[in-house]
Amino acid sequence: MGIHKMYERTARGWIKFEKATEYSSLLDIKFKNGILKILPWVISDETESLLRNLIAYKQYNRGIEPFYLTGYATFIDCLINSPTVAEKLRHYGIIDNWLGDDKAVSTMFNKQGNYVTVDSTTFCYLKVFKKINVHCKRHRHIWMANLRHNYFNSPWSIISLS
Repeated sequence: MGIHKMYERTARGWIKFEKATEYSSLLDIKFKNGILKILPWVISDETESLLRNLIAYKQYNRGIEPFYLTGYATFIDCLINSPTVAEKLRHYGIIDNWLGDDKAVSTMFNKQGNYVTVDSTTFCYLKVFKKINVHCKRHRHIWMANLRHNYFNSPWSIISLS
């Protein structure tokens, strides 16, 4: 499925995040023209137990399809694989972190993915993952991300260029 490479690329800034406003559901995630749009939501102390219970319920009731909540948790787990990505999502207003720090958000979502099974034939975010992977594999995007990361990572590097 190729979903585990997404967080490596997003951590380097190969895709852009944007707070979605026009979608109807929290589970509605779109990727178009290098921009990943996600509806904002609050991450609080209750979020972990709520997600765990809903995922357990969905895993127990296998007849209910598609598995939007389990897919969403898997998607977010792959996306927020480091405090850096959680910080980016917070910066763009996608998550409102009431847990305290970005590491707590990252750890919470990484724990959510433990023991969760996702079938690639019913994975509702498969198209989004494929679009992100195709976008990130383009040489132009790889080159620009490396250039930004290695040479233009501070305001002083831009000033020294002139």
